Amino acid sequence: MTAVKKGIALMLVVVILFVLTACANERTAGTGSTASFAVSNPVTLRFSWWGGDTRNQATLKVIKQFEEKNPQVKIEAEYGSSDGYNVKLATELNAGTAPDIVQIDPSYLPTYYRTNKNSFVDFQKQNIDLSGYEQDYLQSNGNYDGRQLGLPTGIGGVSIIENTNLASKIGIDLTQQYTWDDLAAMGKKVQGYDENLYLLAANLSYIADDLLRPYLLQLTGKPLLLDRTKQLGVTQADLEKGLTMVKRLYDTHVLPPESHMLSYEGDNIPKDPNWISGKYVSALCVTSTAKDLAAANKGAVFVASKLPQMNGSLDEGYCASAPQLLCINTKSRNIPEAVKFLNYFLNSAQATEILGAERSIPAVRSMRQLVEEKKLADSLTMNAVNICMSYKGSLVIGYSSTEEVKSILSDAISYVAYGISTPAVAAENAYLLLKNCIATQK
Repeated sequence: MTAVKKGIALMLVVVILFVLTACANERTAGTGSTASFAVSNPVTLRFSWWGGDTRNQATLKVIKQFEEKNPQVKIEAEYGSSDGYNVKLATELNAGTAPDIVQIDPSYLPTYYRTNKNSFVDFQKQNIDLSGYEQDYLQSNGNYDGRQLGLPTGIGGVSIIENTNLASKIGIDLTQQYTWDDLAAMGKKVQGYDENLYLLAANLSYIADDLLRPYLLQLTGKPLLLDRTKQLGVTQADLEKGLTMVKRLYDTHVLPPESHMLSYEGDNIPKDPNWISGKYVSALCVTSTAKDLAAANKGAVFVASKLPQMNGSLDEGYCASAPQLLCINTKSRNIPEAVKFLNYFLNSAQATEILGAERSIPAVRSMRQLVEEKKLADSLTMNAVNICMSYKGSLVIGYSSTEEVKSILSDAISYVAYGISTPAVAAENAYLLLKNCIATQK
């Protein structure tokens, strides 16, 4: 009898172990945890982004706020500068070690997508509220082949801010719509007023991205490189016209000498002594840096200005765009929790009151209204974004936005700016380089 009891007991142990193993396997199968399981089994999410101190601190506060509301979720913050960020992320994606949630430069997402179309989840298939976005804005920002792979953190774009007092003294007004010809004429007027002044503070990278590119888009109605057909969207003659326009802007005192601006590349114009002392009427920037740029010239009052247009253009050349995208790694083991966090991050009034305009003016309508009503963003930035949104040009990303193409345009402008090449010769060289660039994509 004792032997029988021992046998029965042994069988019960085996059955219990089998049931427990089956339950454990069921709970850990698939990608992501269920809400009920997450309560008893804490999960950890990794979230990577780049940004300055104020953005970092605001983001950390929102993370802490979310963790307090969701104690089963722990979020590890991975942040730093933008230097090397994209290279590091590409390496992690290829190795399968990328964070659960990543902030991405929109110009790099096409490259990630071409490398692996399944790197990021489709938000249209997730439990997240997308109703606050304008649908056409979502379609243009982070959507590929009908899949919403990234969510815009905000609305941004190119901006020109004007020193309104100085402009008034000279008798010019960039807040009214103007053409490229008008821009050159205003440069001459500035030169006549004071030969030590220039109309527009702009360095090489900004001239390439935010003057030459839009000009060519207005001229041709096409991006530099056509992704689908892998052909050039511009001719050599088009490039010559664009570089001739750039030379004209240098010659008419619209643009300061490149030899001076070389020391203030990227977002370093606020450090330019000539900007600080008020020797420029305006500056070319992006909406997210307008405030910092204005703050560097403490004696001036700045307003957001219009952007140059071409008579008879085939495209307006400028448009509002996402400064960053937030994506979720498909290899995350906790996709539902990552989605829940982003829903809070982008759609919560509590999060928005902390984040303000740290990632530009929110793209979600209700959050944008909240920022404006509570004055969480300065009026200069708000007005710059509103002006940017008034232009309906094509958003150009993909092959045309690669670092190689940017370098080709910047070099061509540099040759013209220093008088090394004529616009015709610089255009010929740039055209050949662009042909080689698109040929390598076939």
